[in-house]
Amino acid sequence: MQDDSDLEALWQVVKPLTKTELRSRRAKFEAAEDASRAIYTNPANWQRVRGIALIHAETQTCLGNFAEYIHLRVENCRKLIREEAPLDVDGVEYVSGTWWLPREIKPQQRQVWHDTRELNLHVYLPQLVAHSPDTELVVYFAYHQLARVELAEDTTFAQWYDGGATQQFLLDLPAGTNIVEILSPACKARIMQLVSEEEESEDDTSEIPAV
Repeated sequence: MQDDSDLEALWQVVKPLTKTELRSRRAKFEAAEDASRAIYTNPANWQRVRGIALIHAETQTCLGNFAEYIHLRVENCRKLIREEAPLDVDGVEYVSGTWWLPREIKPQQRQVWHDTRELNLHVYLPQLVAHSPDTELVVYFAYHQLARVELAEDTTFAQWYDGGATQQFLLDLPAGTNIVEILSPACKARIMQLVSEEEESEDDTSEIPAV
């Protein structure tokens, strides 16, 4: 029977080996984890295939342009990345959840608006490089601020560049889609101008005495 000193001497031999083995296993695990992560973080494994206009399902707000990337090594794996630069759009998809929303864009649920107007406008969507002439819009105001701009009917948009419009079909957006976040500043200014002119016309009419 071994005494305590013999057991202690044996443990001193085994203990360093145990720590070394644990370190080795941990290193192998971390290396495998890094290799697995690198499959997804390596840009060379991703291919950009098309541009997509995303619509936030809960609020029907068009969120802008996103580039779709597919993974070259993992089947049925893709990612969507927001792009601020103008992007040719090849399709429309619906998404849910708040993680799609950048901090500066917080679409609101439908509410009771202080004023609603129906307008006809040549609409430009710079982020999507798209336009639609003679577009029927329903415009909502809250506290005299432009809060929501909806398409009154299903609308087909075509390509548009600074050099002018093209006839190439681009995408369809359904009626009810809120485009206020991606509407060009010039279109927003035009909306305010048209509404102001309507209000002035209404005021002039109200001043005509009844016969």
